[in-house]
Amino acid sequence: MFRFTIRDLLWLMVVVAMGIGWRLDARKWRRELAQERDEKTRIILEYEKEMSFGPGLRGNGPKSNTSP
Repeated sequence: MFRFTIRDLLWLMVVVAMGIGWRLDARKWRRELAQERDEKTRIILEYEKEMSFGPGLRGNGPKSNTSP
């Protein structure tokens, strides 16, 4: 049968706490990264709409409403 000392249990607690902290930090980092990506995408789409470009299309500038 295994014999565990208090020191062994303390080391186990440290390892588990480090693992949980690392996982929570990585989850927070991924969430922040996704939010930044979504914000950048929103800004780009807003700009394209303002400049009268279709998504992914590039033109010679904003379209005018005047007839030739």
